[in-house]
Amino acid sequence: MLWKAGTAAPAGSSRKAVPTLGVAKRCFVAAVILLLGCLDSGGDLERWPLTGFSSDKWKAAKPENRYVYFRDLDRQGLLIGATREEVSRLLGEPDFKEPEGRYVTYIVKYAGADEKTLNSVFILHIDFGSDGLVSEYRIRGD
Repeated sequence: MLWKAGTAAPAGSSRKAVPTLGVAKRCFVAAVILLLGCLDSGGDLERWPLTGFSSDKWKAAKPENRYVYFRDLDRQGLLIGATREEVSRLLGEPDFKEPEGRYVTYIVKYAGADEKTLNSVFILHIDFGSDGLVSEYRIRGD
């Protein structure tokens, strides 16, 4: 039987008062912290290598190994404002094309067995504006 901390234990009980709500809150906070720690560890872009990007290297790499070039690709600013054709020339054919042409995706990394993440694959997601030019891009997990 649980009761509020600071109240007397029922007569004849050898149990001590247990703070019920405080324990529940602490367990919830601990679970949230653990979950958040798992979500991003594989996608921590600052920990990804900064290997010099070239179109030829990117195209020659296995999809799951492209992540080593992403930070330099981003640093060079080659995507924003590019047309669909320019993106295809630069990165090759995408792994997925949204049927209406609003975005394309490229696999860049699979999570390793030693990585604590809920994401098994990391994807370069490239959005195109109504003018057909890259409006934004991001790495997302799936």
